[in-house]
Amino acid sequence: MDYLVAWLLLPLLVAVTSLGVGLGVSRLSGVRLPAGLTLPLGFAASLVLLSFPFALGLGQAWGGVVLAVATVAGLVLGWDRVPAALPGRWLTLGMLAVFGIYIAPVVLSGDLTFGGYAFLGDTSVHFTLIDYVAKHGSTHVFEPPSTYAGVTQALIPTGYPIDLHLELASLRWLTGTDLAAIYQPFLAATIALGVGPAMYLLGRIGMPRALAALSSVVALSAYLVFSYSLEGATKELAMVVLTLLGAALTLMFFDAERTLRLAVPLGITIAAAFGIYSAGGLPWFGLMFLLAAGAAVVQGASLRSLVKPTLALGVATGVASIPAMLKAVDFYSQGTNLVNSSDASTRLGNLIGPLKSAQAAGIWLVGDFRLFTHHPGLTYSLIGVVAVLTLFGVAQLVRRGSYALLLLLAAAFLAWLVVPGSPWIDAKLLLLLSPAVLLTALTGAWLLGRGGHGIEATVLAAAVISGVFVSDALAYHDMYLAPNARLSELKKVGERFSGRGPTLYNEFEEYGKHYLRGMRVNTAGDGFSPYPPELRDPAAGSYAQYHDLDEMKLPYVLRFPVIVMRRSPVASRPPAPYTRVFQGRYFEVWQRPGGAAGLPSAHLPLGNATDSTARPACRDVRALASQARSAGSSLVAAVRPPVVSLPVKQMQLPRGWPVGADGRVGPQTPGTASGSLTTSAGAYRVWLRGTFGRGVDVRVDGRTVGHANGIQTPQQMAYLGLLNLGAGSHQVQLVRAGGGLAPGNGRDEAYDTFFLEPVAPERLERVAPAAARSLCARRADWIEVVAG
Repeated sequence: MDYLVAWLLLPLLVAVTSLGVGLGVSRLSGVRLPAGLTLPLGFAASLVLLSFPFALGLGQAWGGVVLAVATVAGLVLGWDRVPAALPGRWLTLGMLAVFGIYIAPVVLSGDLTFGGYAFLGDTSVHFTLIDYVAKHGSTHVFEPPSTYAGVTQALIPTGYPIDLHLELASLRWLTGTDLAAIYQPFLAATIALGVGPAMYLLGRIGMPRALAALSSVVALSAYLVFSYSLEGATKELAMVVLTLLGAALTLMFFDAERTLRLAVPLGITIAAAFGIYSAGGLPWFGLMFLLAAGAAVVQGASLRSLVKPTLALGVATGVASIPAMLKAVDFYSQGTNLVNSSDASTRLGNLIGPLKSAQAAGIWLVGDFRLFTHHPGLTYSLIGVVAVLTLFGVAQLVRRGSYALLLLLAAAFLAWLVVPGSPWIDAKLLLLLSPAVLLTALTGAWLLGRGGHGIEATVLAAAVISGVFVSDALAYHDMYLAPNARLSELKKVGERFSGRGPTLYNEFEEYGKHYLRGMRVNTAGDGFSPYPPELRDPAAGSYAQYHDLDEMKLPYVLRFPVIVMRRSPVASRPPAPYTRVFQGRYFEVWQRPGGAAGLPSAHLPLGNATDSTARPACRDVRALASQARSAGSSLVAAVRPPVVSLPVKQMQLPRGWPVGADGRVGPQTPGTASGSLTTSAGAYRVWLRGTFGRGVDVRVDGRTVGHANGIQTPQQMAYLGLLNLGAGSHQVQLVRAGGGLAPGNGRDEAYDTFFLEPVAPERLERVAPAAARSLCARRADWIEVVAG
């Protein structure tokens, strides 16, 4: 049922609410819009409409009700306009095609998941903001310290633009579905709304509807736009739709007889962009207005005749932007700092370096848009075709006096050229320029064909279309999909233990702040955490890293009555007072009694990254015993059998499986790695540490134990299953198959260490200080001094 809700109901809900709200705007403003513009206008108006109740502190239930009521009211008021507002055959096919392209990575994974996991942490921030506005609206409310509150308290008071979050919160309430399940379908449904205004612009220059639909699909599938969707970028996709809609409405605004009435839908569109990007969303619309106004003056309009329409547009935009403007006052300084920052990480964001301006052509033959193409000759040849067709299209449109596309292209180009910013901002500007370039290039091919060069035009257009979709296929092949099963278990943990805490979560899992928000979670490696880990080694970094509990100072760990941690054969047990209250396939939850009674006063960590146990040095045991004796306490040792491990780099590796500087193996070809290890007889849990795209079959003595797959966070691993082994040597094989068509099948992988963990109950052994010497010969996870 959840699949139908996410993949069918959600996009239908976006379409129906956009239709209803769009019809309401159309009726109230007295403007009849072409079918392709009603839906995106309704989407823009939904963002504006929801900003008002959320600004009053109302949450997602009110947002859902307001959206539903506005939809029904719009359908009732504009019922006579429904047939004209519904998309026709080619528009419908175009929208379905774009939606299908953008939803394919999720549908073809067969899972309710989303893109960009471990690639861009912004999505985890968006999830957290949606959680916040669902409860508090867009008003600032103090929350107790946690990683979740670290996000909300850092961004909400600054006026960070969140209008898209309001829409998603309302849709989540209406569907009753997990946010992770509807997030990628929402992105796909949003970008599909851009087909209407794109086809309208092409229709203004006379392109047949079938070709206009195809050209719109290709332009909206531009490599940068598609790549950003795979990392979960909501704002950029919505801005693509709004700039296309803004170009269409601006043209209508200057050529319609009832210009003043068109100020309402255009003002709403501008206000929606303002609510998404704050003041950063305005340059495209300001440039389009100035260019269109200039063209009107050149064609004979007086400046005086433009005053009243301009004032009407200003009033409509201002009224619709009231909540966004109130936030923009607070956000101004932060936005300015982002633009002018000299900090390298701020300027680059998740980029490796500045993007190439040529990427605006919509073609880039590599799986990761941040990297240089592996096929520069072919890539730049295809980009050259786009450039030639674009210039030809511009020349022909100027000669014909058709300025529809030129308005969009010129505004997008000028915005990229003149808007100041960092490489991170520049990348977004290139993204928004890309659909305009492709629309113009395909228009150039069409005009070339009309000029008697049909074969040449077809070949060139086919080259452009092939380049775009091959580029998208490479991005799809290398994308990062979220591990739905693991995150679903984390969600269950958060729901089951909500109200408890504060909670320590020592895995670097950025979505912990979303799923464990009810537990007052402190994700140790997250940059938004109020209590960064206090480490025994002060030189060790903490951000974006995993740290075992034994690496943290004892008082820091004990300040948290609840601990959530990943299951692992080498993870240290929490201190003695904690007991395990939950164990799933991926996670454990540990809890200790309240108060200071029974808390350890000293902790001796043992073991390392490949075995959490070790024999302690007798001098260390004697020192603990002396401390325990003087305090009237005992020694408690966490006793567990040692694991058996085999580093993958020590196995016999096939060609194309290089060992990286970090010691991990990065397989780049199909093949089999082989090695052996020796065990005693018994039952073992089988683990493989690393991260997996295509995944790898793990075999022991020729028997397949399991398949390791899914992206892992730093130092974590996949659990393969249980295995009974006899004493002696055993053969281990890691088998990586050939490539396939599944999303993420070509993503980078890294294999670290193979583990066999004996299945044995853990034991806490209490030893009197006088008998402490007995611990010198025992392997243990740690030894503590505990009262009693």
